[in-house]
Amino acid sequence: MSRIGNNPINIADGVKVEFKDGVVNVKGPKGNLSKPYSQSIKPKMEEGRITFERDNEDKNTKALHGLTRSLVANMVTGV
Repeated sequence: MSRIGNNPINIADGVKVEFKDGVVNVKGPKGNLSKPYSQSIKPKMEEGRITFERDNEDKNTKALHGLTRSLVANMVTGV
């Protein structure tokens, strides 16, 4: 179980998040950030929140689950 990867990310007002072709793009008042993410991680956006799910229970995928969530959370905070 990934404790970090299961936490939702709240999207602040004025921040736009877009997932397209394996790349996350975050736009906000301070600028734009983009980062590719693993195809084994599936993002979901609903009601101003982002959550991530993984395809399998592989050790590497579990590590990427928490890492991806942390990176996107920092991107949302930074813009």
